[in-house]
Amino acid sequence: MKGEEGGGEYLGARGIRFHVFPGSALRRKQPKWVMAAELTETVRLYARCVAAIDPEWIEQIGGHLAKSHYFEPHWEKSSGQVVAYERVVVYGLTVVSRRRISYGPIDPVESRRLFLRGALVDGDSKLDAPFLRTNRALVRDVEVLEHKSRRHDVLVDPETQFAFYDKVVPAGIFNLGAFEHWRREAERADPRVLFMTRDYLMRHTAEDISAERFPDAIEMNGVRYALRYRFEPGHLLDGVTMTVPLHLLNQVDERRCDWLVPGLVRDKVTHLIKGLPKGLRKHFVPVPAVVTRVLDGLEPDAIPMTEVLSSALLRTTGVEVPRDAWDDADVPSHLRMNYRVVDDAGADVAGGRDLPALRLQLGVQARRQFTASARDSFERREITTWDFGELPEQVEFVRAGQKLVGYPAIADDGKTVSLVLLDTEQEAQAATHRGLRLLFQLAAVEQVRYLGRNLRGLQEMALKYSVLAELDGSKQDTASATQRLQEELVIAICDRAFHVEGDRIRDRQAFEARVAKARVRLMDVAAEVCGTVNDLLTGYYALRPRLQQPGAQAWQRLMNDIKAQIRALLIGGFVVEVPFERLRHYPRYLEAIGVRLDKFASNPARDAQWQDTLAQWWRQWQQRRDADRARGIRNPKLEEFRWMLEELRVSLWAQQLKTPYPVSFKRLEKAWEEL
Repeated sequence: MKGEEGGGEYLGARGIRFHVFPGSALRRKQPKWVMAAELTETVRLYARCVAAIDPEWIEQIGGHLAKSHYFEPHWEKSSGQVVAYERVVVYGLTVVSRRRISYGPIDPVESRRLFLRGALVDGDSKLDAPFLRTNRALVRDVEVLEHKSRRHDVLVDPETQFAFYDKVVPAGIFNLGAFEHWRREAERADPRVLFMTRDYLMRHTAEDISAERFPDAIEMNGVRYALRYRFEPGHLLDGVTMTVPLHLLNQVDERRCDWLVPGLVRDKVTHLIKGLPKGLRKHFVPVPAVVTRVLDGLEPDAIPMTEVLSSALLRTTGVEVPRDAWDDADVPSHLRMNYRVVDDAGADVAGGRDLPALRLQLGVQARRQFTASARDSFERREITTWDFGELPEQVEFVRAGQKLVGYPAIADDGKTVSLVLLDTEQEAQAATHRGLRLLFQLAAVEQVRYLGRNLRGLQEMALKYSVLAELDGSKQDTASATQRLQEELVIAICDRAFHVEGDRIRDRQAFEARVAKARVRLMDVAAEVCGTVNDLLTGYYALRPRLQQPGAQAWQRLMNDIKAQIRALLIGGFVVEVPFERLRHYPRYLEAIGVRLDKFASNPARDAQWQDTLAQWWRQWQQRRDADRARGIRNPKLEEFRWMLEELRVSLWAQQLKTPYPVSFKRLEKAWEEL
């Protein structure tokens, strides 16, 4: 055989090396395989009387001289047999390097082992038999129990499964054809001869892994969400994964999901207690015993787990755990719910363990899909008067065969209103508030037009209103400022006149009664709202020149804080966006800023200290507000806390202006703990 090194050298039988004689006709052609009549050694070893041959002839004619070597035996699903590769060698020359052959006749024992393991234990075959389907289903069921219990000692190992088939299947059967022939005869005598049992496949009974402790779905708001379990630490899907249709994303209660499933509550509670600061943790030893006492009566609920746990620990041990002592961020990933968001076809849209982030990413799209599915069953457009009967609290409808719950709302479409179904109650209440305001304007259109033309002091207010654009670095001419302020005042007045009574309106009779009352007080409310807005604009206009004064670094620090405070108060559209009950305090807040400027020089160090502490509270409040928004939560107490910060500024720097209630840093801390 021609050598791989080149140079015309050939590798001969028994390892000899030679060249074709120079006088041979094949000297230049140098075929792959040659046979020579004689070898002559002169300067080097030469082959003479040389002929080119096909290596297949060697095996055909000299097969008695050939030696075969077999390697890589394996089960092959496509052919239903065990195959290997053969290497044929004659006198050290490899005639066949890798030939696929049936391995059963060559090594029946090893082939039978590979057949039983590959085709029956691993299920890697085309065989579609009842016993195999049943046995594989039992294995999958036990594997699910392992994932649920987060243990690898429930399912027996593959060798034990192999031993079952090895005992039943007779020797000499090493391919699918022979097995099927034997199986037909064997099952006539015993139809269940190849069926395993659940007990055989389990090392122990796993009695604690019940459907109650590890359910296949959880129900929220009448909808069942499928659960899948996986025990693979480090994997993205390790733990419990809940499948959430995209259109239901905003309806998922994160607080309920925080409880996971009953079978994992003990592990999570244990981890939370162990994560407490040492000063608190020392009261709860031994931890397993404390957890056992706490778990009695601890049921999953739509309340954060840490809140319920604090109450349970206080009740069982007498030790109070502040809610901010819990370290939720340190909880392992498998003890936090994983969400798999899917579309109508079941394809993955997004996933992760951060539900607020998923809502931030997909919340608008989810709401559109939800409302689109309810459009035919409930929604109406271009409504100008209450002609739709009672507005229910909830409406059930069917989507893709599943019964869903939507929250009816009256939505403001600009010139008309519409009936829509939204996916959260909070969104429905906010939308209905705006929709009812517009519906009132449509019901009292003449009075509203008259109101818009007769707003007291509009031009003077617009002049002051136009300078507010400088707060965000823009400009606004008086004409556009007048129009914008006029629109905002009309909306704010109508909102104040119509919504001054707190009860919710659900039917036409209540709406018309409210409209009648609002019409009567419309002009009085207009005077009240215009007076308040004029006072606060005048306050800012008077304060404005003082905010432009240059000064030292400490003075600039003060200016930056005050400007940030004013920007947070006078946000775009504040006349409409800020509730009037809060807006009426704005003149006092602005006056308190003036007092602070007057007092600054007397004690700048104290001013800086208060400013830093308030800035920390403000950042903390903003983080909580953003998190709640992402979760679709509206907490009135959180809104109240924001105004407590404003009242604290008055209390610190302008005590003479009074506050509606006592407020201090300690009261602020207590209010935050309640949050």
